[in-house]
Formats: sequence, C-alpha cells, structure tokens
Amino acid sequence: MPEPEPDPEPEPEPETPTPEPEPPAESSEVSFDGDLDAFLRQIASAYPGTISISLQEVGGQSRSASTGGADSFVTASTYKLLVGYSLIREVEAGELSWDDTAHGDKDLAQCFNDMIVLSDNPCPEAIGPAIGWSKIYADAAAVGATSTSGGEGGIRTNAADLTRFMTSLATGSMSMSEAGHERLRNALAANIHREGIPAGSAGRVLNKPGFINGNLHDTAIVHHPSGTYVLTILSQGSNWHALAGITRDIESALYG
Repeated sequence: MPEPEPDPEPEPEPETPTPEPEPPAESSEVSFDGDLDAFLRQIASAYPGTISISLQEVGGQSRSASTGGADSFVTASTYKLLVGYSLIREVEAGELSWDDTAHGDKDLAQCFNDMIVLSDNPCPEAIGPAIGWSKIYADAAAVGATSTSGGEGGIRTNAADLTRFMTSLATGSMSMSEAGHERLRNALAANIHREGIPAGSAGRVLNKPGFINGNLHDTAIVHHPSGTYVLTILSQGSNWHALAGITRDIESALYG
C-alpha cells in the first residue's frame, strides 16, 4: 500500500463492549395505524435511551420513514462500511491490489474481510489514512451519506445517511462493479455480531453494527420473506434487546 497521507480528520476510537441492562419486553406493543413516521417516533420512545431510526423499503411499496434521522451520532464501527466501499473502488481503479500488504502480515483482502465480518479495528485504522479520509467521505457522500465526516468525538453520521448508503448497496447503484457490490454484501451477510437487527428479524440480514462509549448502532439490508428493506437504528444509552425489539415492531408493521 502507498504511504499514508496525513489524516485530515480524527480517527475513530477502538471499540469496547458496552454492558447491557436487563432485557426489556420482546416488543413495544405500540399499535400501527398506517403512519410509519408516527409509528417510528412511538417505538423509539418506548425503548430505553436516545434512539434514531431510518427505514427504506426496497421494491414493494417503497415505503420510507424516520425519526431523528438527521441526528448526529459517533459512527462507532459503522464507519468500516465507508472504508470497505472506498477500498473496493481503489482496487477496481487499479490504485491498490487485494494482495497488497495492509496491516502486519495481512493483505488487503484479509483486512477487508476482518473489518467487516469480525469488526477488526487495526485494519481500517491503517487503510483509512492510506486511502485518505477526504476521499472516503466523498465516496460516501456520492451514494447518499452527505452528512458523514470527522467531527467531535471521531467520525460522525446519522441514520438517514447510513440508510441511503445501504440502500445504494442493496440496489446495486454504487460506483463499483457488481462483483464489488457482492463482495461487500457477502461480507455483511457473514458478520458475526448479530445481537441487534438480526436478532429481531425473521429475514436474512446483512448488517454492520457499532458499539462504543454507550453508543449501540446497527444498519442492515433485510431480505424478509415478504419483502426487502433497509433499516438503521442509532442509539445512545440503549441495549441490543431494544434494537431487536424495534426490528420486530417494524416487521410487524410492514408485513403483519
């Protein structure tokens, strides 16, 4: 890999697991009257912590809704999605090769897998500055993550940005090949951290969670038996049981 350029933005902190409170009820028991925005506001209030939600149905009725979708949060490990996308673009442009050494004895192919599937920290912390954070943010902005950049406490984003990013991935509309889309989708499908959206869904979930300093996040493409949707839940002071419960509530509203 080329020598890293100076990092123009603060690097993300390494993640540490967040202790969880006792599990709440399996669902919020909020009834759905057809207004998805109001429903998301109600379920966000029914669970502990400060919670933002952004929802986009892919195909079907193309329903969308949000609550607090523009509220800014530290990304935690969700930023690794952006690094992974830009890395694929750099390889496809011939600027890098999957065989290039990335960190220690790992090549870029192994590092890509580790940072998405395992949520490894050293690999993206090496790759991000090498590609350049300004380029990574520009790549993300071009597919909808227009408010994601360095800020107070590290890289910051919002639920709407991550939902737009993941919707672009789900629909194959990112600026990379179909093989590139599949590489990122397959890595997300193999992600080992499944306590949030996957735990509450009846579908096949391609997700990237993040957790640091009380922030618990999850963003996902969900292939439910009745349809496909993208869901992002960003939270501070909540727990994985809440994120799973929100997912159950949303699937009940969407598909009965």
